[in-house]
Formats: sequence, structure tokens, C-alpha cells
Amino acid sequence: MKQSLKSRLTINFVALAVIPLLLVALVVAWLGFTVERRQALALEGEVALRVAERMQTHVTGLADALLQAGQAIAPLARAARGPVAATGVAHGHGLSPVLPGGVRRLDRLFHMPGAPVLAVQILDADGTTLLNRGAGPAAPAPQRTASDDAFVAPMTTGLVYYGPVTFSLPGARPMMTLGVPLPDPRTGKPAAVLVADCRLDGIRDMVADTTGNSGEVVYVVDAAHRVVAHPDANVVLAGTLFTPPREEGVQKGLSGTLVLLAMRPVALGAQVLTVIAERTMASAMTAALGAIVSLAAAVLVGVLMSVSLALFTARRVFAPIENLARAARAVQAGDLGYRARADAPDELGELAVSFNSMTCQLSSTLAGLQDKVQELTRTQQKLGEREKAYRDLFETSAEGILVTDERLRVLEANQAMLSMLGHSYRELTGLDYEDLIPADAPAENPAQAAAALLASGGTVRSEQRLLRRDGSSFVADISARAVDQHRIQLVVRDVTARKRMEADLVAARTAAEDASRAKGEFLANMSHELRTPISNVMGMIDMTLSTNPTDEQRAYLLQVKASAASLLRIINDVLDLSKIEANRLRLLPEDFDLHDLVERILASFGPDIRPKRLRLTWEAAPSVPRYVRTDPDRLGQVLTNLVGNAVKFTPHGAVAVRLSFHNADPARPRILFEITDTGIGIPDNAQATLFDNFTQVDSSYSKRFQGTGLGLAICKRLVEMLGGSIWVESEPGQGSSFFFTIAFTPARATPAAWSAPLDEGPRPNAGPANAGATEAGPEAERANAPEPHAPLPDAALAAPDAAPGPRVLVAERNGIHRLCLRTLLTDAGYRVQDVPDADAALAALAAEAHDIVLLDTGDDLAHNAPGLAAVRAAADGAPVIALTSAAVAEEHARAEEKARARARPPAGGDGLPDDCIARPFDRETVLTTIRRVLARTPGA
Repeated sequence: MKQSLKSRLTINFVALAVIPLLLVALVVAWLGFTVERRQALALEGEVALRVAERMQTHVTGLADALLQAGQAIAPLARAARGPVAATGVAHGHGLSPVLPGGVRRLDRLFHMPGAPVLAVQILDADGTTLLNRGAGPAAPAPQRTASDDAFVAPMTTGLVYYGPVTFSLPGARPMMTLGVPLPDPRTGKPAAVLVADCRLDGIRDMVADTTGNSGEVVYVVDAAHRVVAHPDANVVLAGTLFTPPREEGVQKGLSGTLVLLAMRPVALGAQVLTVIAERTMASAMTAALGAIVSLAAAVLVGVLMSVSLALFTARRVFAPIENLARAARAVQAGDLGYRARADAPDELGELAVSFNSMTCQLSSTLAGLQDKVQELTRTQQKLGEREKAYRDLFETSAEGILVTDERLRVLEANQAMLSMLGHSYRELTGLDYEDLIPADAPAENPAQAAAALLASGGTVRSEQRLLRRDGSSFVADISARAVDQHRIQLVVRDVTARKRMEADLVAARTAAEDASRAKGEFLANMSHELRTPISNVMGMIDMTLSTNPTDEQRAYLLQVKASAASLLRIINDVLDLSKIEANRLRLLPEDFDLHDLVERILASFGPDIRPKRLRLTWEAAPSVPRYVRTDPDRLGQVLTNLVGNAVKFTPHGAVAVRLSFHNADPARPRILFEITDTGIGIPDNAQATLFDNFTQVDSSYSKRFQGTGLGLAICKRLVEMLGGSIWVESEPGQGSSFFFTIAFTPARATPAAWSAPLDEGPRPNAGPANAGATEAGPEAERANAPEPHAPLPDAALAAPDAAPGPRVLVAERNGIHRLCLRTLLTDAGYRVQDVPDADAALAALAAEAHDIVLLDTGDDLAHNAPGLAAVRAAADGAPVIALTSAAVAEEHARAEEKARARARPPAGGDGLPDDCIARPFDRETVLTTIRRVLARTPGA
């Protein structure tokens, strides 16, 4: 693509101004992020160190307490050797009742806060058991011998022995065996060993007290990589294993996600416990993200200023060049009197002066050339008149004419023929007709053709390629007839342009077909690319609303959600219009209850009419059939649009809908719909273009009322597709009446379900004349309070109370959709596992069974059928719900309804999903669909 000098200069200036600024911003942001990460890591290291020191102090204090108790109890145990002591040991009561003082000391050990002792055994230097006592008769102490490490290590080294961490049931409480050497007061050498099984409840309390609520968690791992202390007792109870990484920093944490992780070892004799403190990256990098946002704002301001300065500089530099370019274009257009401005006393100014001098000389030279051209023209005119006098017969014909003899030798040729062939008159006369036919033309004997022509005396017309003098050829339409027995006249027409036009028409038709296919693909892409971000916005708003915002924040969020829904409606209108123009919109006729459809549509306008205190009524003539066959969705779309316009443009008064039988064409019956309002009306000059694309009544109306001007255009197209027409009657200030007709056929059947009312209980204002009304006012508000589709309470949408809840696998490509679904379902009590695609879903199903699967199938179920079939097979009977577009969900619902009416197997039996959930995801719809699918699934 050609790029102007001005554009190149502007781009270069902008790049020189912006790129260094962006590089500096990136370096500063990276440095800030690195410093913040180091500070957060140091903070986590301090937390881990503090817990490690407390653990060290706690366990060593426990060993000191055991040492003091053992030094007091050991002499008593030695003195009590004999039948009584042995009896006491056999019964698990140690020194009682002979040594009451020792018993009191033991009781204090068994009731130490934070580390209750479970069992105590004292062994003499020769391995003889002096004392063996549990916490009570129901908890006897294990019998150890002189070969146990808990005895050998203290006796050999004189140091406290710390055994590996084990767990006592119930509750998976950490427990450690301590061997404390009891020195002889005279020699200082170990004379006995006190072995105690102690619970380390204090370690669990330290970890739980240290863990905060800002994404931080502290836990302890032993040498076997087993989690021995965690704020969540279920993690310890499950025997969770975690291998500490070699280095601190950003590592995978206990949950498998990247966290900021710090470690501090606690050495207890030969045993090493590792205290690990981890914090989520979002919590650790909060300050850095804030600084980056501030820096981005500053960089944006700097970029805008730099771009403005670059544009100003480029404009100043390019102004003289643009002046010369304008002058050159003017001269090129023939204006030799245009002069370039020579304002600046520099090289460009000198160039402008030289250019002006050149144009002056060129103007003078051109005047002389024009005189010579005029002279040559007069000479040619004289020659032409003389030639015309001699060849008037041939030159009056715009078609080429050849005159040949009976052997098809050229005798005469007019100027048109000479122009076609590129020959001069002298060259062409005397040639054989066969010399004018290309060598690769179909073989034919010209002499035989001429003889047949002379014999028949008629006219023969054919198409044949003729050879020009330069070797090229062209297609000619030739009409040949015999002038007399010795001369044949051939009238030749060059049909190359016609042939090219025919080829162009074929190419244009092919291009139009390609464009139609491209437009269809474009519509499919636009449907996904436009709806996906809006679905993300609406999903994140729903998540934010579920976090108990303030009333003011909730009001703001609801306004944003309403705007997003309005934008989604606009996009749907544009896509519907594009589908109609591309002839991709198909009607799906079916039998339905017409009265039920009208009532459901009018009931949906309850929230709109109550603030205005409007009266919304409808009635149907007795001649209008109740059960008809046409496309209810497209009919509902037209009726919703027209009633919505009437409500929107009616500040007060009433809106009425009337149905009557339209018999203008008895061969094809129609129903006439009339929507009348008492609103602002439509001027006469606007009614003619009211149903055109992107047309609104007036610019003042467009400022007061939102809209794209596509609604009525879509209504017109849909009504025409439904076999009817649409028109309007209106007076400004008096209201409007919109009329449209649709063709229909009587319903093939009237199931009993159609005769049931829309909601339980009597319908308000419904009378025997098939009429209904929705009124504004206190009484009407009470009558219309329960909306047809009122939201279900949270308790009805949540998972069953039994714990744990059903397991749900969410396979969604869009990260924001996946986050919304995971949060929504987790809050509702389900156990959720989310993966990014179908391949990951297959791996998750192979690793663990799930009760239900939510699978992203895109906007084309047929295209994603293999992946859906694979997931269904891996789900092993678990239902699969497709996450797709609204159009696909609607078609699936229709197919399921028809299959149910024909007593076919339920959805999912033929490779289709069990149900569909359309984007954007709505909390009530998602939870209701899941409960419905689980309820009809055997064993769910």
C-alpha cells in the first residue's frame, strides 16, 4: 500500500517520541514489580522464621519439662522396685499408690497445655523398665525395650532424642516421641532415659494463629514431605504430601498454583521440620499493581503529549512540501497559471521559485504546440473528406464489410474492417479469406462453404475467430450472403466486448456467491466475537453483585448490566438484519397457542408500564383461531418490538393490542395485528422512511429515546418472511397505530397442555371474549405482582443439603466465563473442577468421576460433535450440558420439545448434549438447568 511522505514523517516523529517513553515505563514497572516481590518474600520469610523459632522453643521447652519431671520421678521409681512397682506397671498405673508424689508430677505432664503427654516410660541404664504409664487406664503406654532408638540414642549421646512425627487418632493430631537422658547427679552421665509420647497440639495452634486472611497460609512439612500441621485439619487428615522446592520465591504451592513461598527449617535432633509460609500472588503484588497502574496513567499522559508534539512538528516540516505538491497537482490538471508560494528563504523556497519559472516556460511552449496541433488537425480533416468522397458506401457502415469472389479472395474492405484486422487497404485486398483464420481454428474448407452459400442463395450467420495483422485474434459474428454468382458479401461484427461482458457476468456471479459465503462466515465470527466480551462483562457484574456490595454500588452495577443488555440487544438486531439480507434466516413453523404467546409477551412489559401508570390491554376477535401454525419466535420478535416501541413512546395513557381475521385473500388466510398507543405520534414526512434501516422519526426523538433504528426494519423483513405486510397510521400528538398481517395454517393438533393457563390461578382481566389487560395503579400492581418468570430463591437453586455436593466439571475456553461459572457453582454448594478445553476435560474425567459436565461447544454443535461425543463417552453416563450461543440453545430446546412430543428418547442419547446453557450466563438459568438435568438423570 502506497504511503505518503506526510504519513511517514508523522509515524517516524511519533515513534521517536513514544518508544523511549514506553521503554522507560516498562523498565520502571519491572523494577517496581521485582522490588515488591523481594519485599513480600522477605515478609513471608520473617513469618516462617517466627513460627520456626516458636516451634523450636515449644519443643525444647517440652523436653526441659520432661527432664525436670524425670529427675524427680526416677529416684522414686528406683526406690519402688519390687512387687508393688511391678504390679503397678502391669496395671498401667506406675507408682500409684506407693509413690503419690511421683503420680502428681506425672499428672502435670499428662495435662501440660499445648503438648499433652500420652505415655511415659522410664528405663534404667541396663534397659530395665522403672516406670510405664499411659494417660489413663483406657490409654496404656507402649512397652519399649533397650534396643529402641528412643532409649539407645539418649544413652549413647547424652542428648535428647526427637522421633519422627506420627499421628494419633482420632483427629490426625501430630505426635512425637521424645527420649530424654536422666543424668546421674554424681557422675553427670545418663543413668536412665525417660521416653514420652507427646502430642504437638501447640504446633497446630501456632500455624493456625499465624495464618492471616490476606491470602497467606503457613504449614509444616516433615522430612518425609508430609504435611504435619496446617490450619485446615482436613489437609493433615488426608495425608497430603508436599515436596518443598529448592529455592524460595515464586513457586508452586500446596494447592498447585504459583504463590510466593518462603521456608525455614527447624532442626530437632536428627529430625528436620520445614516451616513453609506462602501467599497468593494477587495478595503479594497488590502494592506493585497499584504502582504499575499509576505509572501507566502517567505514561499515557506522556504519550498523548509526545504524540501531540510529534504531529505539530510534522505539520511544520511538511507544510512547504505540501505547498509544492499542490502546485504540481494543479499543473498536472492543466492549470499552468498556478504558482507555488515561496515564503521560506531556504532550499524549499528556492525550489518553489524554480518551479514557478518552469511553469511559465511550459505555458509558452504549450501555446506553440497547440498551434501546430491545430494545423495538423485541419490537414487531417481535408484528407478525411477526400477519403469519404471515394469510400462513402463502406464508411457509412459501423460494421466491417468484406467483398470476396467465389474463391473467397478479398476484393474490397471498408475502414471498419481494416480497423478490426489491422491491415491497410492495399495489404488486405488480394488476400484469401483462409489467410484471416488462425491456424488453431476448427478445420473447415472455405471453398466448399462458399460454394454451398452461392448454391443456396441465402444468408449464413456464424461465429469465428479472425486473425489480426499483429498475430492476435478476436471473435467475430459473421453474416455471409451471395451478392451474385461471383461475389460474396461478409458483414463482420467484433463481439470481443460482448464475450468479455458475458465472462465478466459469470465472474461477477461467482464473486457474488463467494461474497455471500464470506458474509455468512463473517456473521458467524461477529456473533461470537461481539457476544463473548459482552457475556464476560455481564458475568463479572453478576459475580460482583454476589459479593454483597453497598446499595450505591449495587445501583451502579445494575445500571452497567442494563447497558450491557441493551448493547446485546442492539448487536442481535444488527446480526438479525444481516442474516435476513444474506438470506440466512430460516423460519421454523410449529403449532402453538397464539393467545398464550400474546399474554407472555405483554406480561414481560410489567416493569416498564408501572412507572408510567400505563394501561396495556389486548383482545382477540372470535374469528381468530387460537391454535395456529407458523414461526412463534419470529412472530413474538415482531410483536415484542412493536409493543416495546408503543410503551417507550407513550408517556401516559394506554396501549392496546387487537387481533382480527384478515380475509383479503381467501386462498391464504391471514391474521391482522393492530398495536395502538396514545403516544407522541409520527409526522407525515417521516412515515415514508419509517421502515428503512437505521431510520428514526427525528433527531430530537433519538436524543430522548435510545435505539438504532433497526427494529422496524427488522419487523418489516420478518413480516414479509411470514407472508404478510406492515404499515402505520399516525398523527403527531394523537398516537400511532401499527398494523401487520401474517399468513398461517391451522394447527395440526391441539395438545391438552396448550389449554392450561400460563400461570397457576386465574389470569387477571381475562374474560370470555378472549381479552386480557395489564393495568398500572395500586390494584393492578397487586394483581400483576407475581411475574411470569420470577427469580427462584437461592435455596431452591442451591445444591442439595447433603454434603458433599455433586461434582461438576466445567470445560470452558474463555477464562472469564470459567471464573464466573466456578464462583457461581461453588457459592451454590457444588464441588467444581474447571479446565480450559475438551482435551483437559477428558483427562479430568479419566482421573476422577464427576456427576455432571459443562462443556464449551462454541456456536456450532455440528462442528464440535466429535469432541462432544468423546466427552460423553468419558463421562460414563454423567449428563453433559453444552455452553453455547443463544441461537444454538434455542434450536436445541425446540428439537428437544419436538422429540418429547413424539415420545423419542431424551436428549443425549444420539450424541447431542443433555441440555444447553446460552451465553451470557445467568445465575438462575445455570442453576435451574443443572438441577433439571440432574433430576432426570438416573442415579443422580
